[in-house]
Amino acid sequence: MYKPNYRDARVKKRVIRALAYVNQNLDSVESTELMHTEIKRQIGNYTPGTLSHFIWKELFIRVSNYSTGLFAVDGTELFKARPNGYVLNLVGFKKLHDAIGNPELKCSIDYIPSFAKVDKARRNAIELKKMVESGDFVYKDSAFRLWNRLQNIHKRAKKQFWNENGYFFNYDIQVCAPTLLLSLALKFGQHPCLPLRLAPIKHFIDNRAFYRSRVATLAQISEADAKCLINSLFNGGRLAANLYYTTFEIVNESPEAIVALRRDPLVKSLINSIKFIWTEIKLGLQRGAFFGQYKYDFPIRKVISPTDKWSLYFFLKRQVMDVIIDCAMKYEARIFREQNGFISDKELDLDEIMQSVKNKTGFLINITSIWQ
Repeated sequence: MYKPNYRDARVKKRVIRALAYVNQNLDSVESTELMHTEIKRQIGNYTPGTLSHFIWKELFIRVSNYSTGLFAVDGTELFKARPNGYVLNLVGFKKLHDAIGNPELKCSIDYIPSFAKVDKARRNAIELKKMVESGDFVYKDSAFRLWNRLQNIHKRAKKQFWNENGYFFNYDIQVCAPTLLLSLALKFGQHPCLPLRLAPIKHFIDNRAFYRSRVATLAQISEADAKCLINSLFNGGRLAANLYYTTFEIVNESPEAIVALRRDPLVKSLINSIKFIWTEIKLGLQRGAFFGQYKYDFPIRKVISPTDKWSLYFFLKRQVMDVIIDCAMKYEARIFREQNGFISDKELDLDEIMQSVKNKTGFLINITSIWQ
């Protein structure tokens, strides 16, 4: 655990600057929306094990997430762009203020929100409008993921926006990462006890709400955070009291939460099954395994890193989404890709799509409708 040396003049100066900044810009009750880059400019990078990271954790409580903004062609703002929302952690503020001798805080920082780049957004409005009307969406290809700024519409405004533009159906691939990894291991694994060793993952997929609730209770976190923690475990995360581990950050850097999770029989069996699934997948990749008509052409190292695991998962999901889009074309539907699902202007035959995915990739997925 990082412990700052408050006797160091440089440390003291940075802490005073941070305290002055939050004292001017944050409230302990009302949420304040601040750009991540602006906070970095004042506090420093959010890098575990550093003074900057320590200050972030002590002073900032994030209460809402970033969502993109949209403008009509005539310049009318349809949805306001919103950065992360924060409130001041009074306990952390008092702790730091006391630690450096309770100095008077004089803030000369001129904070000007740089978030809303209105002119650029308006220039993009015509292009976005054409995409939505035609269904020919342009995506940025990055690490097997296809990105479009419309994916960042806040969930409160998402249904309204798409419905107003004629897209009435939102579909989601249920428990996407565990399902794809389980299907891959069952397809290429050769261990004699394969089904038995993978049973905890199948149990998790069928009872994910129970697992998330159990993890949330054990770690004293929200179920949304519990979901993030479990997803991290599937893609290389480890349960350890280490500042560099995402899982440790999710449990609010609580060593007690890590111990409670590691001792729980259900969590332990799931972790062991996840380790086994990656062993089987690695062996399959070393044998040159194909995923339907696709081949994963990246070098497989002796130890598969978390980055490699995420890359493989995104690769698998990309193949599934390609099949879904091809199948939807039969309906002459306009389809917008999301990270774990898609939005359509027409109701689709989900059974046909899931069967098509199975035939072309070998993956057994479950697609459900979120809203229509």
